[in-house]
Amino acid sequence: RTGVDSSWFQVAGALKSTLLHCCVWAEAAGAWAGLIIMIGTAVDCNRVLAGGAAVPCPSDGLLHWRLHLAYDGTDFAGWQRQLDHVQTVQGEVDKALSLVFATDVRTVGVSRTDSGVHARCHVCHFSTPDNWRGTTPLEADVALQRLRLVLPAAVLALALGRTVPSFHARLSAIRKKYTYRLALTGAVSPFESRYCWPVGPLDVAAMDRAARLLSGRRHDFTALTLGEHEPSYHGGVEKTLDVHVQHDSGAGATVLLVCDRFLYKMARRVVGALVQVGRGVFPPERVLHLERTEVPTAPPQGLFLEHVEYPCYFPAPEDAPL
Repeated sequence: RTGVDSSWFQVAGALKSTLLHCCVWAEAAGAWAGLIIMIGTAVDCNRVLAGGAAVPCPSDGLLHWRLHLAYDGTDFAGWQRQLDHVQTVQGEVDKALSLVFATDVRTVGVSRTDSGVHARCHVCHFSTPDNWRGTTPLEADVALQRLRLVLPAAVLALALGRTVPSFHARLSAIRKKYTYRLALTGAVSPFESRYCWPVGPLDVAAMDRAARLLSGRRHDFTALTLGEHEPSYHGGVEKTLDVHVQHDSGAGATVLLVCDRFLYKMARRVVGALVQVGRGVFPPERVLHLERTEVPTAPPQGLFLEHVEYPCYFPAPEDAPL
């Protein structure tokens, strides 16, 4: 009996050791899980960790990619793919990626930006077969250069890299940052008019007071959204928003907005409400008790998606060169 107990404990000890190694492997995998291949740098998916152990790629028959984009949204009908004859950013990106990877590619983006809205950093993910034309996988730096050649001039691929199946451009995001540019004059250069809202003189200090009232606490933003609410996409109508208004050099101001999941047209309607404060239509305190009919929607051309934050185990490129 003693021999049986001894054997059992040996097996149990081996099993415990195996489970411990699995936990260590899983923790180590998190360190590389979202590592992205920087522009001009090729990194093999089999990462070698500090202890010399290699972490293999997931073997689901697909390669999972993360793409960072910048675009001028002026001539696009928004991000989201629509009918074939409607030009959208996603439609153009999908066509270009399908050409580069020689397979049908469908991206998933972090935000469905409206028609005319711009992005300095829009993130999307997609998957491709684990071979390219029956050969080895296409390297990220090669794919990036080819992608830049076939994308329209208004869209720039900033960075492209391999990621893990668990990364989701929208669902993995912690928060998004937008900016909105205001021109405090009625006369705007034709080289600036595509990227700002010419509103004339405003009381920027009053606008910032109103912005601070909206910031840092949960608030029902029903009055500051339009259209049908999609809980599965936008989350609840109660949000915690950080918003500030600052003077730019010259006759301009910028509204900075940060939130986890913006409601439909929420960013533009927050700006519209703040502009009404700046014009003296209502006092700063009124922004906490607005009705939908009191709030204009700011035009799209002044809005920029600036940054998307993800958990540290999905690290973004650092200073991706243009």
